Parts: sequence; structure tokens; C-alpha cells
Amino acid sequence: MTRLPKRYYGIVFAFFMSGAMSCLVTFVATIVSQGFSPTFLMVWMSSWVSAYFIAFPVTILVVPVARWITSQLVVNAD
Repeated sequence: MTRLPKRYYGIVFAFFMSGAMSCLVTFVATIVSQGFSPTFLMVWMSSWVSAYFIAFPVTILVVPVARWITSQLVVNAD
């Protein structure tokens, strides 16, 4: 299996994290808004795709800020 260079770590992380989070959030929001209806899967997938296109670039921008804030709040154990 070919692996990507380390410099792509942040982008690959954002890709998977935003995919998982947008999937879960849109799943819950779709259940709350319409329940398990016959069109549930179609509505959920449509919502997920829309959310993912927003979540991925936002995650790329937010992760470095979240890491910095976390580093300011958490005591270094070293």
C-alpha cells in the first residue's frame, strides 16, 4: 500500500474527521426532523453530501486553531 507523505497528515485527518462528524450529525438531524420514513436514506445522503462540502474546508481551517487553544489550556506533561 502506497502511503502519503507526512505533510498531508492534516488534510487526510480533516477529510476523515469531517466525513465522520458530518455523517453522524446529519443522521441524527434527519431522524429528529422526519424519523425513519421511506425517504430517510435519500434525504440523509443528500444532507450529508451538502454538509460534507462545508465541513471539510472548515475542518482544515479550524483544527489548527483548536490545537492551539487546547495547547494553551492543557498542562504539558513532559
